[in-house]
Amino acid sequence: MRFLWQIPGVTDPIDDLLKRLSAFRTAKGLSVTELARLISVQPGQLRGWFTGRRTPNARHFAQLQAFLRRQTAAAKAQQTE
Repeated sequence: MRFLWQIPGVTDPIDDLLKRLSAFRTAKGLSVTELARLISVQPGQLRGWFTGRRTPNARHFAQLQAFLRRQTAAAKAQQTE
């Protein structure tokens, strides 16, 4: 069985989310520990996600999506001020 994102041209939603989260961390100059505190997870857990040793479960995936949505909305609000 193939997953949808194993088809050429389709991206893995978890990989995409973690890339966006990593880009946010870099842009803000945050350490893994600081970012983990912001999203309420253990630093080791976040490191595992970034290195590919672990995968966020459905609850964490939704939590990360919500966090990035809030950050995006806050950034857009600052631009319009």
